[in-house]
Parts: sequence; C-alpha cells; structure tokens
Amino acid sequence: MFKWILPLILLLSFSLRLYNLDGESLWYDELVSVDSITHNSFLQLPRYILIREGAPPLYFLLLKLWSFFNLSTFSLRLFSVLTGVLGVWGIYLLGKEWKGERVGWLASFLTAISPYHIWYSQEMRMYSLLFLLVVFSSYFFLRYLHQPSSKNLSLYLLTSILALLTHPHAIFILLTHTLYAFLVRSPIFRWSLIPIILFIPYIFVLLNLLKTPKANWLPHLTPLTFYSIFRHFTLGLYPGVPVWIEILVVWGILVPFSLSVYRLYKENKKEIVLLTFFFPFFLLISISLFKPVIFEGRRYMIILLPFFYLLLSYTLQKIKGWSLLVILPFIFPAKEIYLKTQKRPWREVAKIIKEEGETGDAYLILGMSGRLLKFYSLNLPYINLPSRVTSEMVRERMGRFSRVWIITISPRLTPLELFLTHEGNYRVKRVFQTDTGQGIRLGIYSRERKSMTSSSSVVILEDGKFLRKNRP
Repeated sequence: MFKWILPLILLLSFSLRLYNLDGESLWYDELVSVDSITHNSFLQLPRYILIREGAPPLYFLLLKLWSFFNLSTFSLRLFSVLTGVLGVWGIYLLGKEWKGERVGWLASFLTAISPYHIWYSQEMRMYSLLFLLVVFSSYFFLRYLHQPSSKNLSLYLLTSILALLTHPHAIFILLTHTLYAFLVRSPIFRWSLIPIILFIPYIFVLLNLLKTPKANWLPHLTPLTFYSIFRHFTLGLYPGVPVWIEILVVWGILVPFSLSVYRLYKENKKEIVLLTFFFPFFLLISISLFKPVIFEGRRYMIILLPFFYLLLSYTLQKIKGWSLLVILPFIFPAKEIYLKTQKRPWREVAKIIKEEGETGDAYLILGMSGRLLKFYSLNLPYINLPSRVTSEMVRERMGRFSRVWIITISPRLTPLELFLTHEGNYRVKRVFQTDTGQGIRLGIYSRERKSMTSSSSVVILEDGKFLRKNRP
C-alpha cells in the first residue's frame, strides 16, 4: 500500500498544476520570457538576459530548448509544471533523507497542494526551477554528510552551480551549507566553497544593477513583511480569503511550525534544516534593511519554502490529528486559484479588437503592458507616443485616422483620455476587471463628429505627469 503514496502525491501535484494552465493571459514578466527566447539565439541569450534582467541564463536557455516543441502559452508554462512536479519529488527525497519516509511524504504532500508552489508552477518564470534545484542541492549535501562519496559530492556541486545559474538568491542556501559544513567539520566544507567562489564575479554585476533606477521597484521592509512571508507560504498569493480566516489560518500553521523549531533546537543546536531556514531568512531581512532584496514573501522567498514545509512536517508526523487539519488552509484559496481571474485578460481584449476592429483603425496602448496586447494581436497599426506628449502632437498623429482604439491599465482616465474627451469624440467601450482588482480599459476615439482643430499647444503628458503649461 505504502508504495503507492508517492506516485499518488505526484499525480495529484501534476493534476493541480495542469488544470486551467492556459486559462489566463500572460502577464508582463512572462512576456519578457517569451520575448527573450524568440528574439535571441542560444549564443545571444545569456548576454541579453544579463543586461535585460540582471539574471543568470539557465532557465531561459532551457525554455528556449523546450520551445522547439511548441511556442504556445500552454506549452511554455508546461515546462514550469514539470519542474514543479519534480520539486515535489525532490522534497520527498530530502525529507526522507533528513527524518525518514513519513516526513518525506508529508512534506511532498504539502508542496503538492501548496497554493504558493502551484502559482509559480503555472508561471513562465524561473521560480519552480529554482525551488527544484535548491531542494536537490540540499538533498545531495545531506546525502554526502550521511554517505560521503564522489557521486554525492559531484551531484551536490552540479545542482548547486545550476541553482546559481537559475537565480542569484540560491547563494543564500549555499552559504548555509558552507556554514553548516564548517560547524560540523565536514570534509565537504572546502568543496562547498567552489560554487560560492564561482559566484563572486556575478556579485559585481548585481552591485552595478542595484545602482540603476529599475532596481528600485522592490518595497522596503515593514512590520507586515514578516506576516506576508508566512501568509504566502500558507495561503499563496491569492486574495479573497476573509481576513479573519487568513489570520486564524496563518497563526494556526505557525503552531506546529514553532513546535518543530523548539524541539529540533533542543535536540541539536546545529540542526541543518533549522539553519537552512533561519540563516538565509535573517540574512535576507538584514540586507533588505539597507537595500530591499525580497518582495513581501513573494517569488524570491521560494528558496525557503521547502524548509518551511519540512519543519512543519516534522511535528505533523508526530501529531496525527494535525496532519488532517493542516490540509484545510491550503484548500481555502482553491476558489481563487481555479475560479477567479488573477491576471489582466489581454487575450480577451485582443479578441474584441480582432472582431470589431475596422480597416483604417489605429491602436494606442498606454503603459509598458502594451507589448502584451501585441503578443495576442500581431500586425496592428500602433501609434507610438513619447514620454512628453503635447496636444499638437496628438492632433498630428491621431488626426490621420478616423478611429483610434486606446488601451490602458490606469484605474482612472488618463490625461490623454481627458484631453480627447474634451477635444474629440472619445468614449470608453469596455472595462475589464479581474478579481484581484487589476483592470484594462478599452476606449475608442473617433473624429467623425468633432475634429481636433484647436490651434493651441498644451503639454498633455510628461514623464507620466498631467500638465497644462508651456503654452507657446
């Protein structure tokens, strides 16, 4: 009977990640992944990713290789599904090596139904691959401590280097391995320095990247950051769960987690899984006090997720009642995962334009997300406007067309839309609203009834600010 437990868990994890895989449109980061692999060769890709994303190239190289089969949204996201399922298998092996098969089963089951892990296993980004490689790096590290061999050492070094080639945050787990090897005086200590030394040149790339404006988007730490981390580990990134249930669930999960921490610390102050969770955790928090490197418990903290579930499983396998109760928190977001729209529906917007667009129409997309619409609506006559837009420029560029579609994600009418409402015939055709509060507004400007004939020149938009100055 027991031999079927792991296959059933893996089947469950695959089913949960495969369901409705292409039900939602791409979002901006996924589009970056598509653009990267479609516009660059294998040789060009590493340099492009380093400049464009400041990230290592392994995920994008593998995705490009995978894209030879199919370039559809479903196919490209399927790669993350498969790495996610392999991650579920990997955490079983890690848990079994650490504290026995029961812990391995529980940890793999928690990962299989984890809303957090499901989210990143359905996204065309590198995070499920990062989870997989961090898990296997830790597994082979622990395996070598228990059974030193050249095979385990080689596999540890390989998975560690691959993890660093996937995302720089893997370094925090590898630093913990090195610290633990030093504390227990293991011969793997000197070998564990190899991936870290190889990572040093990349540190200078990161330092230069942190000086650029695009590196300033991460929010600074707040007291809620700590709560958000455990909230996401438990309920995932999905909104919609009532606040009182959310608080109850998070604190309920923290009870067995805290019991595990207490018991393991009493047993062995050098416990490896304890160290692998808390050392990177406090290291990331400390760095973020000066320069944010985490995002409210979102994607970058996925390196800590396997160790959170392992610590949770350690207590659950001893308290049988908790093993059933702990499933409930992971079920709460099910409606959000499968029945609600999380990402902006660019595909639906493109469908309307294709069905109702006329010959001679032009299309103006406000904001960087316009590239998403281009992904679904190819070969459309787009109007490009610079960051500083004057009314004269609008008249000159838009006056050539009898009808212009305007697409924006701004929650309020933009300065350009207000100007067109005043000087032309502009109406909002449709507003798409997701269950997460994100939306797309689709409007149409037509000069059939009222033409833009005013001779005054007013600055409409400059670097995102609405201005009514600089009259000539």
